[in-house]
Amino acid sequence: MSKNVNYNLGGRVKTLRENRGWSQEKLATKVGVTTAYLGDIERNTKNPTFHVITHIAQAFCMSLTEFFFIDREIIQELSTFTDPMDKKSILKIILLIKSLQSTPDKKELE
Repeated sequence: MSKNVNYNLGGRVKTLRENRGWSQEKLATKVGVTTAYLGDIERNTKNPTFHVITHIAQAFCMSLTEFFFIDREIIQELSTFTDPMDKKSILKIILLIKSLQSTPDKKELE
């Protein structure tokens, strides 16, 4: 039996982009797509090809595994907590740490 996996690719791209302070134009240039197409990806109105997804992950200096699966693992781990406020607080901290760890150095930002 197959599972229906609902992954918010556009939200992931937008969050990573905004965490780095990048414009859509800057990321689109790094990925090799138009700004309009990147905007469609972020709004989940276009489904990018594997090739484009690979370039997006590379632009963020991430492997495809990091790009797709780290958040899901964190959420599964957090589900063991009973207090919803604890889950939200811990998730915010982990996401902040992750965004700092995967932030490219200054040379890559230019």
